[in-house]
Amino acid sequence: SELCFLSKDGQFSVTLSAGIAMTRSADTASELLERADRALYAAKHNGRNQVQLGG
Repeated sequence: SELCFLSKDGQFSVTLSAGIAMTRSADTASELLERADRALYAAKHNGRNQVQLGG
């Protein structure tokens, strides 16, 4: 579902796609962000407006 708002210029809607990754003990910041980024693109690819957990 999406959120709908009214403004002086008319109605607009907002959706959210997010990618989440859990840190692993040997992770670098770059590796963690890469997994979260892949999860974000998976959420968008799978229909948007969802949260996807990265591996």
